[in-house]
Order: sequence, then C-alpha cells, then structure tokens
Amino acid sequence: MGWTPFEFDVNYDEIFSNKLTERMRAGESITFESEHRKANGELVPVEVAVHPFEQYGRILGVSYIHDISKHLKVEAKRLHYEALVAKKKVEEHYRSLVETLPDFIVRLDTQARYVYVNPTMLNSIGREESEFLGLTAMEACVTDSPESNRRLYQAALRTVASGEAGVYQDCLMLAGQNAHA
Repeated sequence: MGWTPFEFDVNYDEIFSNKLTERMRAGESITFESEHRKANGELVPVEVAVHPFEQYGRILGVSYIHDISKHLKVEAKRLHYEALVAKKKVEEHYRSLVETLPDFIVRLDTQARYVYVNPTMLNSIGREESEFLGLTAMEACVTDSPESNRRLYQAALRTVASGEAGVYQDCLMLAGQNAHA
C-alpha cells in the first residue's frame, strides 16, 4: 500500500512514535492494540507485535499484525454473559433477603398498584398474592380499617410520585392483631 503508520494506524501519532522508537532502541519487544484503516476506509481492531532488530547500525522493527475483531466479539459476549450471571446472583440475593425479612415489603407500579407483596405480609394477613396484584391499598383492603387503607394508599402515591423507594410505618390491625407495616 505504501502507507506510513500515521496513515493506516488511527492511534499512531508523534508521541506514540517517539515512545515506540525509544523502547525499540532499548531492545524491547512491544505488543499493543490499535485500529488500522483498510484501503476501503474500514477500521479493523488489531493487535500489533513489534520486534526490534539491528541492521547496518540501524534499529528496525518487524511487525506482526493480527485482526482481533472476532476475539473482541467473543470477549464482549463473555463479558455480557458474566454480567448477566452477576446480575442474576445479585437479584437472587436481594429476592431472598426481601422474602425472608420480617417487614412488609411491596413493589408498586406507576399507579400505586401492587406488583409484588412479600411472603411476610401475605402470611401475616393470611391472603394470597393474587388477591393484591393489580390493586391499590384501598382496593385490596389490606387492613380492617378504611382509614388505614386510605393512609397506606396515600403513602403509596407519595412514594410513586417521588420515584424513590419509600418506607411507611404505621400500626395496623390485621386480622384482629397488631402488626407493623
């Protein structure tokens, strides 16, 4: 092609050239990743290995250039898979935590309707999750008191409006016993 490194290596500049030359003069072999421009202008990720040698009193280098685009795709897939596995472990950890805490924990949608109710709440109230899903606190009649249900619903609306996780504490009468929500 007759191109200089400045023309085909998009990361090659005078500073890099000077550092490379300095390391080659020290007899050091250098391996680095970069991007090379093909004749059609397409950029290809490459690994470059430069090995210095002396000829007629001059330090020269022989370079081995390897297209690493397939390797990078495989590595990206591996990292994505590892991230999914790590995310799943974190989700399992928090699900286990939420399901075993002695507190009532619920998740609401944007209309303050239940999309999740933890087992502690269900066991305390003696009801099934299906009796809550898609309903508001007022519609689900969490307590025997319409006023308590209204307070729960208003707290849920405030939490949803804030966009943050919220904590609501109240003494509720559930199935004839005191419980904290």
